[in-house]
Amino acid sequence: MPGSNEFEYLRQRLQDTPFSAWLGMRLTCCDDSGVTLELPARADLVGSPTTRALHGGLYAVMIDTAASYAVMAHTGRSVATVDMRVDFHRPGKAERYVVTGSVVRIGRTLGVADAWVRDPAGTLLASGRGVMMHVDR
Repeated sequence: MPGSNEFEYLRQRLQDTPFSAWLGMRLTCCDDSGVTLELPARADLVGSPTTRALHGGLYAVMIDTAASYAVMAHTGRSVATVDMRVDFHRPGKAERYVVTGSVVRIGRTLGVADAWVRDPAGTLLASGRGVMMHVDR
């Protein structure tokens, strides 16, 4: 299980990733079975001026990131995304989004993790699965 040093490493890594930092994603929880991240809503992340809902690509970003970090928290290794699936359930109109990632399987070469995007009330907005290839840090 990752200790505080691993949590801090992953938190800092997320913050040092320019795209994640620009989005404002934060790692809030981490253990060897998964992670929790948060993304604050912003006007420039809206995908439609009519519905004012979060752009669907942001769901994919959150699922990819949570799945990646779940595998990294479990293995201590970096990853590269090999495959990813996103299922859209509801439009996102929250003030922030909470995404959890949970390890499904860790193999010698690949890791698999599921992720769920929810609003603060716990309503499921999107879900997905990522297949990650282990790479050295």
